[in-house]
Amino acid sequence: MKVHDIPKFARQNSNLSIFVYSYETKYNGILKTTEYNIYPLYKSIRKQELENLKVIDSFYITHEESAHYCWIKNLSRLVSNQISKHNEKKYICRSCFSHY
Repeated sequence: MKVHDIPKFARQNSNLSIFVYSYETKYNGILKTTEYNIYPLYKSIRKQELENLKVIDSFYITHEESAHYCWIKNLSRLVSNQISKHNEKKYICRSCFSHY
């Protein structure tokens, strides 16, 4: 499925609230390290808390000419290092990555 087809899929599956994330890489030449920054690529317009919908978090991975989706089991584990250095569990807003 292409990224621009996700809204159509979301409309056809009205019981789901779908969020898709992707990443960008940044190479730090001084430290010779690569950082991966995760960002929301698609956000469902349905409010999962109000409508009691099943939430699907997926990760869009691209490599050269191929692309794949994978299921995110725990969003907190995926993005916690880019938000804070603390290792405690974080409750993360799926839309803006605010946390508490």
